[in-house]
Amino acid sequence: MENISKFTKSLRSTCFLANIKVRSCNYKLILLGLIFTIFLTWFLLYYPTYLTVQTNYTRYEQGHQMQAKSGKIKRLPQAIIIGVKKGGTRALLQMLSLHPHIQNAGNEIHFFDRNENYLKGLKWYRKRMPLSFPGQITIEKTPGYFVTPEVPERVKAMNATIIIGVKKCGTYALREMLNLHPMIEIADRELRFFIQNEFYAKGLQYYREQMPFSYADQITIEKTPRYFLVSKTPQRIKAMDPDIKLILLVRDPVTRAISEYVHRRNSKEKRLKNNINFYLEEWDRTFEELAFFPNGSINESYEPIRVSQYHRFLPPWLEEFPREQLIVINGDELIKDPVSQLSKIETFLGLEHKITKDDFYFSHR
Repeated sequence: MENISKFTKSLRSTCFLANIKVRSCNYKLILLGLIFTIFLTWFLLYYPTYLTVQTNYTRYEQGHQMQAKSGKIKRLPQAIIIGVKKGGTRALLQMLSLHPHIQNAGNEIHFFDRNENYLKGLKWYRKRMPLSFPGQITIEKTPGYFVTPEVPERVKAMNATIIIGVKKCGTYALREMLNLHPMIEIADRELRFFIQNEFYAKGLQYYREQMPFSYADQITIEKTPRYFLVSKTPQRIKAMDPDIKLILLVRDPVTRAISEYVHRRNSKEKRLKNNINFYLEEWDRTFEELAFFPNGSINESYEPIRVSQYHRFLPPWLEEFPREQLIVINGDELIKDPVSQLSKIETFLGLEHKITKDDFYFSHR
């Protein structure tokens, strides 16, 4: 009887342990089933959406590349709806979007009225603009601009024109003549921002700080003739503002070359230490000796001759900017008839014609 009792207890114990193992096994199976069910649910419900998003993103990237190749890029706005809040600005923007030549920034950017955004610079601002073709106008709407006192000055700082060259063609005279116009403010010196890395590294905020104060309806003009000669300049200027207007002043290339030779010969400043001996040699030689080799061929490496070959420097500018954003002024005509040339620039900049012949006095001596 004792053996039977021990056998019964052992059997009950074995069954109990087996029951625990079975239950444990069931729990594992249930847990695996739940995990599989969750994964299957995600796969059926969300994976198609995920796949669609990825596909759309890929298409967007491909479309963006195609649009860039076709000339469609992001530009700073040519028009801004500044307010008034709750005055129907959103409806107006949607109505304007019906026009085929208008692209609108979908959201209110708040670039000019929020310091944290403004400090990110124009590059950040432009990235938030829609893609547009060269013939289209980009419009941004932020009603808060109207009630923020800093906005007019900040918007105006974006509106600039640059005289890119050519040196010894009368760029200084042109700058002084344009300064006669009441709607133009001129930077008082050559800033060299886009060609000197130590300045460019300081950013657009530094560049803006070098500009003169101006009212919201004025145009700011900077002059650095050497911009025209440096190949990296067009890309840097375009990175700041692809819609900026450029003024290029040229004159008879031989006259220009001789003018630079005279300037270099008479200069009392040794601007570059490594060129001191070069300048000393120039002071003792004629223009013909420097501009021509003994066999009569032209010394195209001589700086005054090199710079006068305008066709060598123009292509990078035309690659980055459409022709309608660049005006070429005849420096020789500017001396003979300044009003006619200035009138062309006023039209180019969209300004009322204010400079007249009464602003000039010609000496007949």
